[in-house]
Amino acid sequence: MTYDTTRNVVLLFGGSGGTAPSLGLLGDTWRWDGTNWTLLATNGPPARMAAAMTFDPLRSRAVLFGGVGYPDLGNVGSAPPPIGDTWEWDGTAWHEAVPATSPQPRWGARMDYDPAIQRVVLIRGGTPANQTQFAEPWEWDGINWQLRSGSAPPNPDFQYAPVARTGDHWTLVSVYGTWIGSTVVARTREQGNACGGATLPVLRAEGDPTLGASTFAAELHRALPGAPFLLGLGVGTASTPIGAGCTVYLPQLDDTRLGVAGPTGFARIPLPVPGAPQLIGLEVSLQAGALDALAPLGFALSDAVVARIGH
Repeated sequence: MTYDTTRNVVLLFGGSGGTAPSLGLLGDTWRWDGTNWTLLATNGPPARMAAAMTFDPLRSRAVLFGGVGYPDLGNVGSAPPPIGDTWEWDGTAWHEAVPATSPQPRWGARMDYDPAIQRVVLIRGGTPANQTQFAEPWEWDGINWQLRSGSAPPNPDFQYAPVARTGDHWTLVSVYGTWIGSTVVARTREQGNACGGATLPVLRAEGDPTLGASTFAAELHRALPGAPFLLGLGVGTASTPIGAGCTVYLPQLDDTRLGVAGPTGFARIPLPVPGAPQLIGLEVSLQAGALDALAPLGFALSDAVVARIGH
């Protein structure tokens, strides 16, 4: 089951309607509106039990992965392989996705939507025949599955351990203990104020500083038309007054970018993020200075952007 936040209903798919050895596996889709159950579909994913399902509010779709359909709980050694397909419910019908890569087929996996990274995240699950457990996290962006670093804690009771996003963390609860996990999310924030000139330049981030991202960039707004500028980058954060009401927010100058603002005072400075895992969690401050002949210091400073490299 999952909660459809777009339509304000609970969705239910599949499960077992019988007992071993004939489990009576189901492949129907139902809606609960708080008063009544309504049958929505009898076609879509093949009948199964122990599938993972959650709702993606960004795309207004329920996402289902995996499960198993073996006929005899008392003889799991003869069980067919677990299922590894991906389906989406758009509010009207099921659609099977065809991603280039997918998690290993499994049952008993757990999924939830992570709003910080705007992805559906799948962890855990296993195989019914030999009780193999999977611990690595996978992310679904609506087109493809991507394997991420990290792992869930070991748990022999994996198929009965709820996992959910709670605030800034993931929580896993089972009879063997409670675990709290988190991921370092790529984020940006603005710091301080622009200063120094009659026209105050503004610095903003374009995109998120995701590890390995080629599209992350800084945007300089409201500089003087055609003004040369220097973008400084420094690891860490700082706040150092330099006079004329101005403050430098770079702890040191680790790297620079030179450029010239366009006729509207705008410039875009690409800042591709390296893919080195050791950079995860690193905070880098960005601040720009644009030449301004009428400014007391000869230039105007922008506010700062602090970029945290992450997933």
